[in-house]
Amino acid sequence: MKNYLTKELNTDNEFTKSSRKRWLSWYLEIAERGQTMFICEKERQNIVEVIDWCMNHNLYEQVKKLWPIIKAQEVENQVDDRLYLN
Repeated sequence: MKNYLTKELNTDNEFTKSSRKRWLSWYLEIAERGQTMFICEKERQNIVEVIDWCMNHNLYEQVKKLWPIIKAQEVENQVDDRLYLN
């Protein structure tokens, strides 16, 4: 399903630009608000895709802003693992 939607998205250049801009803006807003806690694994995968897309389009400033979301999730998972192991 995701591959189909991505293919359809790429057929309309203006729509693609607009939707990718909204996609990026959404995650940048989360990053700027510091809302890095309690991100589910599925959402984490979306953020990784946004970061990959930014890197492929030389949007490195945006990557710097998004990276703390991923990093915070990794730290949170390490703490959770320690709580369950003890």
